[in-house]
Amino acid sequence: MLRNIRFLLTALILSSLIPMSYASKNHKDDLQEMEKAKITLVEAINIAEKSATGKAISAKLKNSKQGLMYKVDVMDSDKKYEVKVDALSGAVISSNLDAH
Repeated sequence: MLRNIRFLLTALILSSLIPMSYASKNHKDDLQEMEKAKITLVEAINIAEKSATGKAISAKLKNSKQGLMYKVDVMDSDKKYEVKVDALSGAVISSNLDAH
């Protein structure tokens, strides 16, 4: 039960951080990409937090050369990691310390 509440709270917090201007002109393309993803944003966040042992501060779905993935920024103390999670399999593609 607590795990479900955590998922819901994480999703609500992250969705409130996304500005309205994010919506692209090609809403249908965005929707199609979201429908292709086999794992949810919340699942990707949990995978990234376990990988980088921190808390997610942002997340988005991206289509790149490597395929459809979630890019999740995770903070661990004073370090920021960029974790890429495959949106089809849930596998961590990369987890790198962000130099910025």
